[in-house]
Amino acid sequence: MGNVNEEMATLGKEGTKGQRVDYSHQPLYQYTRLPTETSFRLLELFPGNDHAPVSYHLRVEDWTKPPEYEAVSYAWGDANKKALSICNGFHLMISNGLRDALTEMRYRNHARLLWVDAVCIDQANNDERGKQVSNMRSIYEGAKSVLVWLGKDVERQGERAVSAMCEIASECLHLTTGRKSVDVTELKSKDELWDLLPEEILVNLQCDTPDSWRSLAWLFSRPWFSRLWVLQEVNSNREVRVLCGSTKVCWDVVVLVASYIRHHPKIYLRWGFPESYYVNAYYMRRRYWLERVSLASLLNWGRSFDTSDPLDRVYALMGMPSFTQTQYSKAADYSRPKVELYTDITAWCIQKTESLRVLCYSQHLKDSEEFPSWVPQWDRTARYQAIEDSLTKLRWRSSGDTKLQAKIETGTRVIRLKGMVFDVIESQRYLGRNMWSGSQVSQDHPVLEYWEKQRSHPTITTYPTGESNLDALSLVLTTGLDHNQRKASENPASFKASFTAYLNQLLEITRSDAWPYKGEETGEGGDWFKYETLVRSKCYNRYLFSTRNGYLGLGPDCRAGDLVCLLFGGEVPFVLRPKDGHYQLVGDAYVHGIMEGEAIHRDDEELLLGMQFEIH
Repeated sequence: MGNVNEEMATLGKEGTKGQRVDYSHQPLYQYTRLPTETSFRLLELFPGNDHAPVSYHLRVEDWTKPPEYEAVSYAWGDANKKALSICNGFHLMISNGLRDALTEMRYRNHARLLWVDAVCIDQANNDERGKQVSNMRSIYEGAKSVLVWLGKDVERQGERAVSAMCEIASECLHLTTGRKSVDVTELKSKDELWDLLPEEILVNLQCDTPDSWRSLAWLFSRPWFSRLWVLQEVNSNREVRVLCGSTKVCWDVVVLVASYIRHHPKIYLRWGFPESYYVNAYYMRRRYWLERVSLASLLNWGRSFDTSDPLDRVYALMGMPSFTQTQYSKAADYSRPKVELYTDITAWCIQKTESLRVLCYSQHLKDSEEFPSWVPQWDRTARYQAIEDSLTKLRWRSSGDTKLQAKIETGTRVIRLKGMVFDVIESQRYLGRNMWSGSQVSQDHPVLEYWEKQRSHPTITTYPTGESNLDALSLVLTTGLDHNQRKASENPASFKASFTAYLNQLLEITRSDAWPYKGEETGEGGDWFKYETLVRSKCYNRYLFSTRNGYLGLGPDCRAGDLVCLLFGGEVPFVLRPKDGHYQLVGDAYVHGIMEGEAIHRDDEELLLGMQFEIH
């Protein structure tokens, strides 16, 4: 606040009727407590021209009889860059971004009633902040409409982007529904806009120019698309409009175009979209998925978005169906320590869903010895994909039909689980981040190593399931999936064809063998690129390991002596590390040959009784 007086002294500018007004001597606005539990504030934005300072009145209203208002969704921006506004006749510091938004949103001749979180909530009052945040979904649901502010339009890029969006959306609807213009009403009723996309790239578009595509990439790079809070803000109301400067467009049109770009790799790879947040826009509006995704998977998915407060990794999602369906009723409390909140929500996920899915997202063993190894740190970017990714529908059942047996002590942050030790890790190797890229392939590539072993001993089958180690490895590297994110066992011929093509591609790059590999029972037209793309995503930051009994797996940052365990009720195997009489959770794993419950034998009474793992 050191420069406030200086800024005040320079704030005297023309008022709404042209007279010069001096605001430099007014004191700072002070919030007063809301009078009742159902009270909330609304911002009455006064009219003004482009040069007048932002001025408004904060009105206290009641939820039982709220007036008609609009809710604003925006990115807060740099907290150190502040602007002065006039609130109830006093000065109030707001972000530059909010100042720009209110300047654009105000009318010239009459007031506008808005709800804006940074101003309508006393951010310095944790008790009020927690109560209002807990009602955030209701605030956006009760609004006449939601106004999304992306920021100022720079060099008319927003205008070009919106023009291109309207043309692309119109053509998509014309091809799929026979209509010639965008029917916004119909778009709002569609839960999955992917169904409206043409299979082929649109042709003869006027917007098919470098400038238009770059402008679209620029628009999807606006920080708003990276914020976690906006997820519930745009899903709480069907009337959502997006503003970039003075340009406006329907939110459904924005998502339809983001879906179109995602559907066609040639577009997003050519014009710089991978550096933007266009994929976030697509997933933000997948209503069908958002209605059904598990609470644990939603929390994990939220890690790819940004928040300024680590507690908001939970609180920003509390209005989503995954929370309401599990009846999580605790109010937001910004005085709680992060570890306490994260432990509480992890325990809630386990107890309410009767599942260990949430343990798949704990990936921080080396980060903090004080943080429980079984509790995900939701404010850390995921190091690698979970074996059962939150966006896939398949389910493994490595622990068979066993039932979850869990005792959780949130006070001591200890979880006790029943299960069995399946095997012990004997060796491991880091698969890295870039080892799969084209010409950089070296002779120590694991696929080439296993190929050489199989070629040297073609009659020896060494894997415990009766397959060759090479066949087992091909499935381990993709965690048992094909490029359609389905189990490879559903179409084994196609999967083997793609792996064969991939191996031959490696052999050609390294020129290590003139005799191409011919896999057995392979289908036609194997696609090595699709196989490699899948491997890159699944193996990123993972470790390939082998066990004492000859099994292969894809796991976390493991080491020799770690235990491969089947925890009762768990869908995938977990790697545990013995330490000081208890265990630490290292992470989830894929182990070929036991993912469908093959290691659980009904006639083994001792096994079915299980042993108890106390995990800290």
